[in-house]
Amino acid sequence: MVKHNILQKLGAAPDIKINKLGERVHDATGTGTGVFVWAETVRGAAIAGTANGAKGKPNQQVAEEASEMFASNIRCCAAVDEHLQDQLIIFMALAAGHSEMLAGPLTMHTQTAIYVCQQLLGVKFSVSMLPNGNCMVACNGVGWENKQI
Repeated sequence: MVKHNILQKLGAAPDIKINKLGERVHDATGTGTGVFVWAETVRGAAIAGTANGAKGKPNQQVAEEASEMFASNIRCCAAVDEHLQDQLIIFMALAAGHSEMLAGPLTMHTQTAIYVCQQLLGVKFSVSMLPNGNCMVACNGVGWENKQI
C-alpha cells in the first residue's frame, strides 16, 4: 500500500486515484517505473511532480520522490514550475502585448532562454525578485503572427 504521508503533510486529505499503466513485455523498451503525481487547484492551475525508477530503486522510493517534487511545487506558490518556466519565455517574447508569469527561482535554462530571446528578438525581460524567493517575469512581446494560419 502506498503511503501518502508526504501529501498529507501539506494539510490536504487528497482524493488519491492510482492508475497503473503498463506495456506488454514485448512492446516495452525496459523494465523501469515512473510516477506522475498531478493535481488541479480550485482555480484550475495544474501542479505536478514526477520521478523515474532505476535498476535496484524500490518503487516506494520513486513514489516518494515524485511526491516530494509535487509538495515542493505546492509550497513554492508559483504559477509555473521549474520545468515550464523556460518553455514559456519564447511564447512571451513572441506574443503581442505585455506578458507576465509568476515563477519560482529561475533555473539556468530560463535565464538562458531570456538571454537568447533578448539577443535574437530585441525584446526586454524584467525579473523582479519577490520576498518569498519567487520571481515575477515580464516582457513586452514582438507581436509575431503566423501568416499561414
